Amino acid sequence: MMNYCYYLLVYILLAGASNFNAQEQENLNDKDFRLTSAVYSNHLSNGLNYYLKPIEGTTNISLNLWIRAGFNEEASDQQDISHAVEHLAFRSSLHFPEGIKNTQKLAGLGIEKNDATAGTAYHYTHYTIRIPSGNQEAIHAGLLWFKDILNGLLLTTEDINIERTTLRQEFLHRAGNDLSNRIVKSQIDAKRNSCKKSQEFFLEDNANFPPQVVRQFYKKWYRPDLAAVSVVGDIPNLEIIKKEIHQLFSDLPKPSTSIRKRNCAVLYYEQEPKFYKVERPSSELEEGLSQEVEIHLDYRDSLMYKEIQNVKGLKRRILFETISAILNKRFKEQQSIYCPKFNFWMKYKEHPFFLTSEISVTPSYEKLALERFFESVHQLKKYGITEKEWATVKNDRKTQNANHNRYWVEEIIKYDVYGEAFPDDKIEKLNEWWQHLSRSEFNSYLQELIREMPEDIGIIAHKNQKAFRLKEKELRSWIKQSWIREIDPYKPPKIPEHLMDDSYLDKSISNKKLVYSSTKMGTKELMLENGVKIIFLQDSSIANIKNPTITLHGFVPYGAANFPKEDYHSVINAPFIIENSGVGSFDKFQVNRYLSQSEDPINIHPYVNYSESGFTGYAKLHSFDDLLQMIYLYTTQPRKNKLAFEDWKETKRKEYSNPPYGLGNVDMKNKIKTIFKDSSFINMGTFQHQGLSNIDLNKTYNSYQKIFGNAEAFTFILYGNYSIETLLPDIQKYLGNLPNNMEEILKKRKISAPSLLIGGPLYKKLNLGYPMLSDNYELYFLSRKPEVFTWKKKLQLGVLGKILDQMLFLDLRYKKGYGIYSPHANTDYNISLSRFMTSLRIECEPFESTAIQDDIHKIIKHIQTGNISSDHFENAKANVRSINSSSLYKQEQRLFEYYRYLIPWISKTDIDRVISETTLKDIVALAKEVFKPKNQYEFWIPSNIPMNK
Repeated sequence: MMNYCYYLLVYILLAGASNFNAQEQENLNDKDFRLTSAVYSNHLSNGLNYYLKPIEGTTNISLNLWIRAGFNEEASDQQDISHAVEHLAFRSSLHFPEGIKNTQKLAGLGIEKNDATAGTAYHYTHYTIRIPSGNQEAIHAGLLWFKDILNGLLLTTEDINIERTTLRQEFLHRAGNDLSNRIVKSQIDAKRNSCKKSQEFFLEDNANFPPQVVRQFYKKWYRPDLAAVSVVGDIPNLEIIKKEIHQLFSDLPKPSTSIRKRNCAVLYYEQEPKFYKVERPSSELEEGLSQEVEIHLDYRDSLMYKEIQNVKGLKRRILFETISAILNKRFKEQQSIYCPKFNFWMKYKEHPFFLTSEISVTPSYEKLALERFFESVHQLKKYGITEKEWATVKNDRKTQNANHNRYWVEEIIKYDVYGEAFPDDKIEKLNEWWQHLSRSEFNSYLQELIREMPEDIGIIAHKNQKAFRLKEKELRSWIKQSWIREIDPYKPPKIPEHLMDDSYLDKSISNKKLVYSSTKMGTKELMLENGVKIIFLQDSSIANIKNPTITLHGFVPYGAANFPKEDYHSVINAPFIIENSGVGSFDKFQVNRYLSQSEDPINIHPYVNYSESGFTGYAKLHSFDDLLQMIYLYTTQPRKNKLAFEDWKETKRKEYSNPPYGLGNVDMKNKIKTIFKDSSFINMGTFQHQGLSNIDLNKTYNSYQKIFGNAEAFTFILYGNYSIETLLPDIQKYLGNLPNNMEEILKKRKISAPSLLIGGPLYKKLNLGYPMLSDNYELYFLSRKPEVFTWKKKLQLGVLGKILDQMLFLDLRYKKGYGIYSPHANTDYNISLSRFMTSLRIECEPFESTAIQDDIHKIIKHIQTGNISSDHFENAKANVRSINSSSLYKQEQRLFEYYRYLIPWISKTDIDRVISETTLKDIVALAKEVFKPKNQYEFWIPSNIPMNK
């Protein structure tokens, strides 16, 4: 009887949800549905919705199509079929038989290859194309593509099989070398929500789905009554856009039958509470590393299913997000110790709505971790938020920019897909409510929103760990006990009043008058009495505000190259170890507390590279004093702490077992650097992991002090829109007091290119010592060391690299039909080798590898013979101009290379001139010079190489 009532309730909720969806078209402009009057909306007789939002002052128009169908609409025996259709939208269609990406016409309309993108979500699939403002022909082309997506995709077996391979490559690319962890996370999602699927058999399903399944999905779900179009941005004439939409989409046939969608939200909210376990498989990379247990706690928020349709729901979401933010901050403070046994994290997730927490815990500490977690949650519910916390969260709430296309696109989609309220002045009204909300009112909300027992509990652990044998009754008993335990009010940690006693600084330095000189680069130079050189780069193009951001880059001409080879890891990791330790008498946690109390927190990091070291960071003008104070402390009082050192090493070991980057990519590049005799290794991946055991803490600190211990070796570049006179007192006070330790001075070492670099052509098979799931191929062209560096060659090589990048993507993926996901090519100047380097990288299926490599060489031949489209050429020039001339970062980077490596200076004007004067003939001549066999180096890692014995 209980099960009957349960399923009857689910049925009633499903029926109610279906009625809501059925009324959606009729009530499109109904006040209860809450669509802002700032957006024009309408619908066609076939059910297609459309939305228009003009925004003055934008430089482009965002065209969007979405289908209210995604992963949730796949059958139980299907996986990634909705994603396959999304990919196939870029293949052959009625009006774009060669695919939207492979159409030269679009390039002629100012639409670049990355302007058309798409994404598949659980509830919808979104297609977007960015159009230059004022280009009606481009708007027509974009909308015509949308029409093809709805009713004109050809879905040939050849196209489907190409994208089958591409989907596999995307899956493997995103997983990197952490495939097992990605699968485990998907298993957790599948356990908590029956509409989601485990990716355990993704590769098998991908290889075996019949093409007809894709066609059936497309036919069933791609229909006008499940679709919507939006046009957002600098719309020149609304009436023309309306007419265009009606003319293009009205003839799409109206479906003869309605369609019933599975309501995953209702199924999720009404399922009985769950307790589940997921086994974490062992990995070769994890051997010898401590394996943490994960405990997941989920609180379902079923009220939001209906309340999101009104302002009450919008406020409820803000409240939950604030609770998560407060608790995450308290969790962080609770875990602000070295070598913690557990870590907590909380987030409010949407569609379906639930508050989820993840506890990562060292085995055997599970009960203690739960006690500490619920102690923090209980504290917040019982005693509420403190006055200081309330003041912080009130100010921390970020508001979206309503003048940006992206805001309107996202809000319209949420309105159309989820029925989320979108009233007039949404941002302003929520901000007004938030600013008037009192602390006592917020604390009263906590009583309702914070519940004691989660509906769902999940565990991820190895099968042989005790945590895997825990029972649901036992865990829920621990949670109940945590709530009845007496707790004291929350006590914020003590914040240091200051980080340093500046009484011993020579204050008279700040009063001395200094004279600076102007340079050809448009900068001003200043030499302090201790030898520190200051370069002021003032940019008037940045808005003149009272509290501007100031970017800093300080450097010395010393690095790991100045020390014995056996000390490399001790030297190169020194800044990370010291940052983790702190400064003076304060550990990193106390330092962070002190700095975080400012309204304008600073960002500052010391670094050591192969051939230079220094500081990079930025701060608002009001916090500039803190920025320079930290530089002074990092330079003169680096803290030495053995426990902090062990904590850092353990963090790096965990990172290696679950890398947040492509481990195989990093390791391959370091292998290649070894072959090139390039000692500027990427300090990540296996290189760093294997070096952990070689780090000597004493050598780390000794080398750091030698590198940073002499003020006269420092040059600081300060970038921003500021007054020099405003900065000078703090500069003199802190940087002017940096000491010169003449006994520890390092000799400047000229970094020269290796003389024994193996000549090309070279083709070498590599082995990283662990399996690779895809073939990895990298091709390099190393130009001979130039007698004189010229910016003309660097910029023209940049254009050549961008042409190669475009042709790789379009020729290999769309013309040739290879199943590659993210090919990439680039050209740059390698300072360590003193050579220009053109490189490309491909990840692909083994059965396509040889053919792809052959076709890459054909593309290079095409470039050498001038078989380059004018669109590729002009797009490449525009890209290089934008990167080097318009980029503020690049201007600072050019200054750094000028002062550190004596690379000649070039102005923005000269960059524009060189690029404008560059002809296709210049690029072809350069290609013939660069792409010579003697400059060519190829490296290949086949998939599934056996492990080293």
